[in-house]
Amino acid sequence: SRAAEGNEDIDRLIDDKLREEAAKGNAVIDGQLAASMAGDNSDLNILLTASVENRIRRISERDGSDFEYARRETITREGSEKARYFEYYGVDVSDHSIYDLIVNTDKYDLEEVITIVFTAISEFFAKSAE
Repeated sequence: SRAAEGNEDIDRLIDDKLREEAAKGNAVIDGQLAASMAGDNSDLNILLTASVENRIRRISERDGSDFEYARRETITREGSEKARYFEYYGVDVSDHSIYDLIVNTDKYDLEEVITIVFTAISEFFAKSAE
């Protein structure tokens, strides 16, 4: 994110590649802008959410950093990304209206999240086949 702050080409390159892969079809694309960038090439948009506290705790554990450092870095990164995505594409990352399913991962363990997402995907494809 810090490199992208000073070089718009980084975001544009990633987002162009995302659009290209979405247009090919049969793809699972992960990313903050995946649903927005895929546009009409998207069949099912799923958002996994978590509270700020849990996101910071998970990042701290993953990176082996202390909580306060992870908090500062996360708040800074998320603010930068939110501003850039709105400036570049007019995308408000806090607007979740484009998602078909939103799962709050604070409420479920990993296995439960997998089950919820897998069930939604299975149901989607079953209905699409009708």
